[in-house]
Amino acid sequence: MPLHIGSGRSLARALKDTIDYFENPLKTDNGEWITSYECDAHTVEEEFLISKQKYLSITGRNQGKRDVIAYHIRQSFKPGEVTPEEANRIGYELAKRFTKGNFAFIVCTHTDCAHIHNHVLWNSTSLSSDRKFRNFLGSSFALRRVSDLICAENGLPVIKNPGSSKGKNYAKHMESLAVPNKIPTQKPNLLIDIQAKMHEGKGAGYERWAKLHNLKQMAQTLIYLQEQGLDDYDVLAEKSSAAVERFNELSGKLKQLDDELTSNANLQKQIVTYAKTRQTYINYRKADYSKKFKEQNETDIILHQAAKKYFDELNLKKLPTVKSLREDYAPTLEDKKKTYREYRTAKAEMKALVTTKANVDKLLNTTERTPKQGLEKRQR
Repeated sequence: MPLHIGSGRSLARALKDTIDYFENPLKTDNGEWITSYECDAHTVEEEFLISKQKYLSITGRNQGKRDVIAYHIRQSFKPGEVTPEEANRIGYELAKRFTKGNFAFIVCTHTDCAHIHNHVLWNSTSLSSDRKFRNFLGSSFALRRVSDLICAENGLPVIKNPGSSKGKNYAKHMESLAVPNKIPTQKPNLLIDIQAKMHEGKGAGYERWAKLHNLKQMAQTLIYLQEQGLDDYDVLAEKSSAAVERFNELSGKLKQLDDELTSNANLQKQIVTYAKTRQTYINYRKADYSKKFKEQNETDIILHQAAKKYFDELNLKKLPTVKSLREDYAPTLEDKKKTYREYRTAKAEMKALVTTKANVDKLLNTTERTPKQGLEKRQR
């Protein structure tokens, strides 16, 4: 949420009002759950103001009341699933990852409600004071994805259908989650199974478990499955198998098109060479294959003979024209370009699905249900 100055207040006042609320001792256990990055929690508003003064002097840009002075994240957790310390650490990591460490921020964890939640505020002006953070298309989605990844890495559940809660306040959203049989129990749900398995790791020997299963990789797998709507193992296996088949199909087609283009180009080259050296070879025959003539025109004679041999190997009784070959070459080249674009997309999709399935199999100890299919190790 972008924070503006608003009407009837100064830049300093806008920052102070917001920060005072976030750092409220009654909400943060007397400031116990406040952390900051590249600023001091006690002087954060002054430091934000100084950075903006530097920005103005460096760039000369001033948007006045339309300017975004900071950005606010509110990150909530289900009652009882995290301690204030865990919540604050997760909020800090979220801000650090999302801003790539280029912007100062504070994280204030509120514990005065049943649901522990973070208020994160980062300065819109960078640490170097020469640029500003700008919202980009899909920034809220990107932020949610980073938040989901971090939560999954920490063994916390993520909202399966975040869009379904849009427009609801937190209480209404939690109420909707509490409705029994919200998710059918008669059919295994891959997302639930994975989250349950990852949550199991929070017990004794957690570090060893996390290392064994590569927790960050498993978190990425969980988010990928969620984004793709893959909550059934059989569907995942089917899609993975189909992706491999599609990749191999396109690989084969690319090889075929490559061969056609190479053959076409080689034939054009040999026809041109044959035409250029034809008169020399005729004169060579007229000279009754004279050694002296051959020594004087050896290169042309060898090239002509090689071209003739090439045509014989192709069993060509009549040579096509170079013009017709070029006309055939152009659409084949376009087909190759189109196929290569499809190939790259298919390769990325196959890699994501095969890797995801392998991670799921490793985490859930799933037995392979489909025969292995060979992947062409074709590098493009």
